[in-house]
Amino acid sequence: MLGNLKFARLGAIAATAIMITAGSAANATPFSMLGGALNPIDNLTPTTVTIIGAGSDLITDLNIFINLEDSAASLVGPNTLWNDMTMALEHNGTTVVLNQGDVLKDGLFIVTFDDAALTNISAVVDDAVGSLRPDDAVGDLLSAFNGHSLAGNWNLTFTDVTGAFFGETALIHWNISGDAVAPTTAVPEPGTLALFGLGLAGLGFARRRKVA
Repeated sequence: MLGNLKFARLGAIAATAIMITAGSAANATPFSMLGGALNPIDNLTPTTVTIIGAGSDLITDLNIFINLEDSAASLVGPNTLWNDMTMALEHNGTTVVLNQGDVLKDGLFIVTFDDAALTNISAVVDDAVGSLRPDDAVGDLLSAFNGHSLAGNWNLTFTDVTGAFFGETALIHWNISGDAVAPTTAVPEPGTLALFGLGLAGLGFARRRKVA
């Protein structure tokens, strides 16, 4: 009888655990969230711009595009002193440092941060253009946002770490894009139902033997 009771309990517990974790995963679909411009962004204090996300889809891959220019680009051209600024993206308590501010570097900044990029931004000397991985000096990856809902505030913060040439850099455009899936709902699989049924049957049999 003791063996039957153990079998019944194990069957019921296993079935319950599987029912909680099972789900039907939807195919990932592209998403894009657009941010606005701000001039300047290299102030005496950190400057934050925000995209307010909407929807319950869960992120499976995320990239962020940032375009910076000199705040007086119409006069002196598109180059900017970008590398003295730490750039970080935050959402729901998770922060990924994209660029760790260091020495002054004068050059273009038209970058899509992508974990799959071949080149790390820390290897760039002057012009930062194209797809680049987040700064390996910090070691953060955008995959830290995988599983996050699109909803909520996506905060991009710029911090000038050298204290030089304040007010000379403008954010022209930024956006967050990638792939996301709809949340899954736990449903029992046929095998789970069979296991659960065997557990109940064993429990019933054990009770009948105890009564007899």
